[in-house]
Amino acid sequence: MNNRIKYEAVKDAVEYGYKEYMNEENLNICQATAKILEEDWREVNHSIFTKASYFLNIAIMCIEMGEIADFIFEKLDSIIIERFQNIDRVDKLLW
Repeated sequence: MNNRIKYEAVKDAVEYGYKEYMNEENLNICQATAKILEEDWREVNHSIFTKASYFLNIAIMCIEMGEIADFIFEKLDSIIIERFQNIDRVDKLLW
């Protein structure tokens, strides 16, 4: 059994989460974002790839809806920028 979480599954989970929580439970965008992360915490923390995928997809959905939660903006900075700053160092080690 493959225990990898695919990007498409993350994208679908985020889109479904917003539809469900905003339309059916009448939550605002920040509440829906928090609920998605709360409900999917195991998948979010599965790997750095899934964490980055969740936060990027959430950010994209928030931008499309015109509002982004502060905690998403802060997490994107720590997850994405810090990880990618080390790519040059890792790349040099691989060569």
